Amino acid sequence: MSTLRYVLAILLVSALTACGGGGGSGGGQDSGKKSNNQATGSTGSITGEEVSDDPLINELVYSNNQFIATVCPQLSATLVNGASLTAADVVACENEALGVIYNDNDQHLEDLCPVATAEAALDTTPIAEITDISFLPACLAESLEGAGGDLGDVLDDDNGLVDLVCPDAETVEDCIVDIIESDPETTPEEVIELLDCEEGQTLYQCLVAAGQDLENALQLISNNNTLSQALCPDAAALMDGTSEANAQQCLAEIVSNTDATLNLGAGLGAICGSDTAPLTCLLNSGELIGPVVEATGGEPLDPDFINNLITALDPATDTGEPSNLSLLEDLPDLLDAIPGLGDLINADYEADPANFDLFEFLNELLAAYDIVEQLPALGGIIDDLLADDGNNDIPLNVDDLLADLTPEALALISPLLDSLPTAEPLLNEILAAFQCGSDAQTCLANAQTSLAQLNTVLAHEPELAELLNRLLDTLLGQTSGALLQPAIDLLAEVPEAIALTDLIDEMLKKVFGDPADNGEVMLIVNAFPGVTEKTEATDILLTALIAGLLDGSPLSIAGYLEEVKQDINKFASEYPQNGYNTTQLVQWLESLQ
Repeated sequence: MSTLRYVLAILLVSALTACGGGGGSGGGQDSGKKSNNQATGSTGSITGEEVSDDPLINELVYSNNQFIATVCPQLSATLVNGASLTAADVVACENEALGVIYNDNDQHLEDLCPVATAEAALDTTPIAEITDISFLPACLAESLEGAGGDLGDVLDDDNGLVDLVCPDAETVEDCIVDIIESDPETTPEEVIELLDCEEGQTLYQCLVAAGQDLENALQLISNNNTLSQALCPDAAALMDGTSEANAQQCLAEIVSNTDATLNLGAGLGAICGSDTAPLTCLLNSGELIGPVVEATGGEPLDPDFINNLITALDPATDTGEPSNLSLLEDLPDLLDAIPGLGDLINADYEADPANFDLFEFLNELLAAYDIVEQLPALGGIIDDLLADDGNNDIPLNVDDLLADLTPEALALISPLLDSLPTAEPLLNEILAAFQCGSDAQTCLANAQTSLAQLNTVLAHEPELAELLNRLLDTLLGQTSGALLQPAIDLLAEVPEAIALTDLIDEMLKKVFGDPADNGEVMLIVNAFPGVTEKTEATDILLTALIAGLLDGSPLSIAGYLEEVKQDINKFASEYPQNGYNTTQLVQWLESLQ
């Protein structure tokens, strides 16, 4: 039986017994939980419309429950809890989820079922028939595997763990099903606080996330260290060396004291807060330090390393800018952007685990933190620099990168670059920032300086940052370019969209300067004449126009029309040489309302 399954079984006990017993999330038979034999769209009622060979998967997909509320909240909100879904509902649910994945707004789905979400991202074309369903059953099966399963050797007839959590359930799988089918509104506030659920999460979604945090947290309590001494002092005192048994003994002590409150200070207070339950602190520790666990191979961390890390988070001494706590909180984004960073951390850690100074290592990457904050697509270039100490094998100009693209990616990015002529010289300037010819640290520092003004602009123009990231990701071969497809379709199908891209391009010149006047030096301070002149209305206009282009939906612009119509005409009057028909553009947008 997997450690994660054991952890979640214990987690369910601790969370639900903290509120006085089992019976799903409501603590009893009056919780709104449906019994296992209640009609919920079972396979008997959907003959010919099954979405899986597993009857349980079919039953849960055809019932409005916490899984459905997580993957397609808009559809779920139109139905009462426990209501049966029709085949059309299930198709609509799948399409809602695919739309979220397509728009890259799917972090909650990646947390619930990362493999199924990654597979769905390969083809997010809306489906029309129930026979085309694939994501929902795959995601549900994957999340059920992560959230529970057969307890195996952990439970025997004497301890009654499943009976305590879910009186009507015979296995942990049945218990998890009861959680899925319970009414979210009956979840006790104590459970939400104990598991540190994020606002808007269903209990099922929270349990899966908590299980992931706990899986990493176990590696932090596998030996006698500052954290285990605070959370499970009795178990820590008996620990000899590092082992999974140590972690399980510590966890057992933690979940037996769910009503306890720890008064923490120093580094542990920074991680968990001053007054917190041991289980909540364990979850917080797993979430914050978990990326370090994963970067170092997912194994138990050295106790001296853990002690030093926690000491370095003490607010009394952690006064740098940025703080060690901030570096740790932002580490997941850095690891996502720079694929090989985890290997570099692991190599230094393995060389001397007890004395590895994580924060000294991360402080040498402050420039990288700054760069990827607005342009994570540049992480691949940074990765290449770090791997070979400043030697970059990636072409750093648009023409060479275009030459290396697949025909499919080239067909997606070329029309967009053609319709935004200011974008290519801007991208060339961004890439040129990494032509350093020095060691990696110096190169990154120089790039940070070169991109500083750009990042200032992008911090206030998130849609522009999104446009540049999608273009760079495609150019660098880091994505297929599929996220550019809506813009390409809009340009191909709607004649007025040419006026839209003309207007965006003129606004880019206003912000960065015209490359025809400035050469291609667009990232220096003097080349930002628009920054001090921009008004709130200009920000709204640029945001609206780029959002509409990226979404492939002029309705995104039409929603801002009353705010920006005057500014479109004012902008055009200031730049009469533009050559596009703004009157036609405004009339087109008005027709969409």
